[in-house]
Amino acid sequence: MGAVKVNVILDKRSQKSDGTYPVKVVVYHNQTNKRYSLKRKISLTEIDFDKINSPRLKQEEFVTIKNYLESEKARALKIIKELGGKFSYELFESLFFDIVPIEDKKAVDVYAMFDKHIKELFASKRIGTATSYQTAKRSLAKYYPKLTFSDITPAFLKK
Repeated sequence: MGAVKVNVILDKRSQKSDGTYPVKVVVYHNQTNKRYSLKRKISLTEIDFDKINSPRLKQEEFVTIKNYLESEKARALKIIKELGGKFSYELFESLFFDIVPIEDKKAVDVYAMFDKHIKELFASKRIGTATSYQTAKRSLAKYYPKLTFSDITPAFLKK
């Protein structure tokens, strides 16, 4: 498995009507890459983006933007470190966009997600559906006691 790298870029593929481009986080893995929008939408011109990356940044507005971009890059790197050798874009996305909170280390565990969803189903009084999920979880656990999302591949599903 190749190393995973993260960078912040100016996405010049889509220029806005005001002449700015969106700033995105790009993740490189196994000779592929994916670009991700940030929670806080930031659009800059090429000149402004170059200013942000300069060593002697003085404008307060740009300092704030630079700090935000660095914190988002650091957050992406933290997620990648948490995933370790089990990196996948899908798993990264679920953690980066807070679909699954990173503090929950069991988040990569399929059964922990089953439990979370079953609890939500019971809370919303969907007992039949919750019971079906419990049965599916029990059946899977019989054959695969430890199952993570990165273990679920097309080959796994065919099996």
